[in-house]
Amino acid sequence: MDERPKIQKEFKDITFAEMGKKLGERWRGLDPEEKKKYDIMASKDRGRLQTELKAYKESQSRQMKARKAQADGDTQQQQKQQQLEYAPQPVADVNGYKPEYGYSEEFCSDLIKRLSDD
Repeated sequence: MDERPKIQKEFKDITFAEMGKKLGERWRGLDPEEKKKYDIMASKDRGRLQTELKAYKESQSRQMKARKAQADGDTQQQQKQQQLEYAPQPVADVNGYKPEYGYSEEFCSDLIKRLSDD
């Protein structure tokens, strides 16, 4: 990481592949104490990555569960709406019907009464 700018200054028109080769040569030429510094940095970064990845996966799991719950709720609401569309009479005027809440007891008893009167 520290060597990249130095190599770019030293070799003005270096390609990406050549840069990798030069960095590899310099890495192999480092003494073990110097490499240890980079090994510690890499170890810390791996730990950070694992922590962030775990948090990301948990958030994705929560989002998927929320989407599924929303989709299930939408499906139930659509089914209720379809049932109302096939009712024998307009149900919007039946006592107690509130589409946002579904069927109330008052709605059901009024509907049964109207249907039995026919």
